[in-house]
Amino acid sequence: MADITASNSPVFKTSSPAFTSDTDAHASIWNSDKQIFLDNDAYLKKEIDLIKQQMETMQADIDELKEGGGTETIPPTVTLTANTTNITYQNDQLVLTATASDASGIKQVQFWRVYEDNNNVYLGADNSAPYTNQQSYTGLVGSGTQSYRAKAIDMNNNEAWSNTIVVTYNMAHDNTPPTVTLAESNGKSSFNTPNSTLSLVATASDNETVSKVEFYRNGSLVATDLTPPFTYTETYQDATDNGTFTYHAKAFDIEDNSSQSNNVVIAVNIPNGGTGPSTTLSVDDTTPRGGSQTIRFTAVAEDVNGVSKVEFLRDGVLQGTVTTFPFVYDFEYVSGTFASGSHTWTAVAYDTFNNPGTSNAVVVNYNMFSTGTQPTVDLAVNNNFAESTSAYGSIPLEATYSDNEGVTSLSFWYSVNNGTWTQFTGVGGDPSPGSHSYSTSKSITAGQSGRYRFRVEATDADGNIGHSPIREHLVLIPGDAGHLPAQGTSKNTLAAAPGWYRPVALVAGQLIVPPGASLYITDWSFKYTPDNDGTGQADIEVAYMDYDHAGDMIAGRATVLGSSGLAGQTSGASGSSLHIYTNSGSEEAYFNLYVNIKNPQDDGGSSVRGTVVYDFKVKLQ
Repeated sequence: MADITASNSPVFKTSSPAFTSDTDAHASIWNSDKQIFLDNDAYLKKEIDLIKQQMETMQADIDELKEGGGTETIPPTVTLTANTTNITYQNDQLVLTATASDASGIKQVQFWRVYEDNNNVYLGADNSAPYTNQQSYTGLVGSGTQSYRAKAIDMNNNEAWSNTIVVTYNMAHDNTPPTVTLAESNGKSSFNTPNSTLSLVATASDNETVSKVEFYRNGSLVATDLTPPFTYTETYQDATDNGTFTYHAKAFDIEDNSSQSNNVVIAVNIPNGGTGPSTTLSVDDTTPRGGSQTIRFTAVAEDVNGVSKVEFLRDGVLQGTVTTFPFVYDFEYVSGTFASGSHTWTAVAYDTFNNPGTSNAVVVNYNMFSTGTQPTVDLAVNNNFAESTSAYGSIPLEATYSDNEGVTSLSFWYSVNNGTWTQFTGVGGDPSPGSHSYSTSKSITAGQSGRYRFRVEATDADGNIGHSPIREHLVLIPGDAGHLPAQGTSKNTLAAAPGWYRPVALVAGQLIVPPGASLYITDWSFKYTPDNDGTGQADIEVAYMDYDHAGDMIAGRATVLGSSGLAGQTSGASGSSLHIYTNSGSEEAYFNLYVNIKNPQDDGGSSVRGTVVYDFKVKLQ
């Protein structure tokens, strides 16, 4: 590009205020301090042509620049600002912002940490506006300053540096954790309908900034929220989501201090949409009479998912709940508390998904006609060896009674497997006042194995009736088909230590096996379902344990459901006959018979919380 200057140029002066057509007008030409006299018209024309030539050259240079033929050298302009110039905590954020402009455009803005020795540190670049760079103060200790500049580069690679930003830091490390509380947004603690949504809200605060909140269910991390409001939602779709869940939140600040919230416990119990158990109700006495009377209700409930409990209601009001088989409930009509009248009883059984099934109605007519003193009466069965097993023949019974006026009659009653009460003996009593006794027996023959219940009534001369306690006695006759039923559901059984057996149910206490006899279970089925929030496995067994007459331990077990796989456990195991024990000694063997559960993972594996459903009969052969 040509250089255009005006130095050492001649200066024109005229003798009149302006050029005119006056022929006397003339021009004098000065160069520095020397005056030159020339022909006026000729010299003036020459100088005008020279000026025109210089102007044409200048225009050509300008056109060359416009057409890109030259290089523009004017640098851009750039200024630097920061969101703060004072840093006081670890992880504080410095945001640098550069404002740059240029006629040809900005190609890039670079950000630098600068030092007096020019050993500057490149921090990064931004190619588009707004031109920013973010620095985190992590790992610095103590106090000091750091300086920052920005360098703008235009499209012709001209460069310019910005002003300097000086940042002062004083790193007083913060050890204060956040505060955090957790709540269900609608105040709920239980959900019982399908597709219910849990909504948890964590309220967290900190003297700096809360960086994140983690949400935990039963100790396991399920979600992380980085921005307020800190929330977590979960949908319980159906009965497979049932269970009790404990939630908590954990809040963190920008220096990684943390704290844990309170626990929120949520119970989920959603019916599975199926039908409840098939349920029937019976009672051993529909017309109790004469003072205080205890009657027994028996509910028979069946469901493919197992029965978790049975509720017994009198006139629609809950009186009691039974959670294990057999589902029997004893109720006492107390003299002086209940007036004579009619009462309607029902039973409601629930399966393991909480579906209800209501039984038939049973009407009980209570008649408290006696007003005097009732006889007192007690009953011993087989010398009070309760819950025992006898060979068939006869079961000895002894009634002891007393009355202030004497007893005129005694009546003996029995019931088998919670069936209806039947009178089998009626005799006259001793009419004299005082204490007396009477012995009799109940004959048992082959084919009559079962769980027997006995009671006796004593009537005095005024018609007052006294009742003995109900006594139970097991009768298992070798060779009979299984007549001792064992059926039930045990839910959320236990969290057993690995390798240990724990009882689920006591099937029979003081079960006697005669010499040479063998104990079997027949028509058996078992199923184990782990809790929905666990993956535990379990071994299920029928086991016996007690001491013989010599004080020696008798114990053994037979596994009926192994932990070969959850699918097998869920579908269960069944069979027609399984040997449990053979008495090879010369004396009777007696022991308790259990259904047990075991955690098979001896290496410290997961627990065996879940539901055990069992159904079988006990047989002597």
